[in-house]
Amino acid sequence: ALADEYVGVSNTNMHLRAAAGRTARVLLPCPAEWRWMAAGASSPWFPGFSLYRQSPDGDWSAALAKLGDDLQARL
Repeated sequence: ALADEYVGVSNTNMHLRAAAGRTARVLLPCPAEWRWMAAGASSPWFPGFSLYRQSPDGDWSAALAKLGDDLQARL
């Protein structure tokens, strides 16, 4: 189905997906907003969402590599 794998940043689209009972993969800056917690790959307010966090030094490499691996595993 369309948009089975939805990737984005923390915005209204993520809240709408959660309200609709859908899942998503969220790229989070460091530091992330409170609703995404300070660490970890999940949030209690967004069940089923996978979180990919920017490193404290501002690097996205590890987060994007993990996202790529996770998406590849879904194929």
